[in-house]
Amino acid sequence: MTFQNIENGKAILIEIMKKAVSVGANIIEIENADGFDGIYAISGSLGVSIKMLKSNTEKSISLRAFLYKHKKGAIVKVGEDCYKLKIHIWDSFGADAYRIEFKKKGEHL
Repeated sequence: MTFQNIENGKAILIEIMKKAVSVGANIIEIENADGFDGIYAISGSLGVSIKMLKSNTEKSISLRAFLYKHKKGAIVKVGEDCYKLKIHIWDSFGADAYRIEFKKKGEHL
């Protein structure tokens, strides 16, 4: 995976985070089902679908590359705010699933 693919993945994640923040979420989950990556914004016990990506597209592959590279954590800027990411990857019925917890920098996860 090239640097450009990982940077594209970061840009896609930022786009997703903007949607998640706009609905008051602090967690994003990505799960594969039937060739699509379902992307959900979660706050407490409430979740909402915010995006679907076809699993074999460059966008989806780049997003996964970014998440793998930063599975120990990362900091990204969304608008004027910096967010600290905590990324969990697990097996869900034979495919990787992702949980991205995020807080504004300075707040505790």
